[in-house]
Amino acid sequence: MRKLFLLIPVAVLTLAVVIGLAVRFVGKQQVIIAPSPVVRQEQPAPTLGLPPQPIRISPIPPPSPPNKLRDTVIAVVRLTKSGLGETVILKYASAHVSSPTLTAEEIAYLRANGVSQSVIDILCQPATRLYRVEFTIRAPNAHRVSLSGEFNNWSPTATPMHMGPNGTWSATLQLAARQYQYKFVVDDNWIPDPENPRQQDDTYGGKNSVVVIGQ
Repeated sequence: MRKLFLLIPVAVLTLAVVIGLAVRFVGKQQVIIAPSPVVRQEQPAPTLGLPPQPIRISPIPPPSPPNKLRDTVIAVVRLTKSGLGETVILKYASAHVSSPTLTAEEIAYLRANGVSQSVIDILCQPATRLYRVEFTIRAPNAHRVSLSGEFNNWSPTATPMHMGPNGTWSATLQLAARQYQYKFVVDDNWIPDPENPRQQDDTYGGKNSVVVIGQ
């Protein structure tokens, strides 16, 4: 009996140790730190557009409504009957091309009155859409400034600019929709537009400014 009493504390101690180990083992199994999910942030798409051009561009309304086109047809017939040469009539027709183009009745009327097919072909062309384009440069100390480019065959004198407030020089042209290269001629010095980041090599080691119309 005495030995039995002595074994009880040993058994209790052993049981406590076993329970303690089991609790520690279970605790370790439950403490699991899951990695945080990786969240990918969408990067903005790169901007592929050209830099803005600091030039005022505004479309010009079609020059002639249909009634003016009829006036042109009548005028061409009168010029033809007056005996003027075809060169003069072609020049007049080219300057008065309108939109919309000729109707079948108007074409028949022109042919019946002796108008040549060359003149009719010109009048049948759709009018070219023009834009009013204002070029400016600030040069308060300059004595003369002009605009030169593909639109005037790179003439340094064909398009003089006029000085306005704050020493800003300006010139306004009517141009068709396309890309043009240009420079300013400031007191005989050829310089690109300092406010326009669009440039191309001028094949002489410098840069031409570029304006895109109708984009």
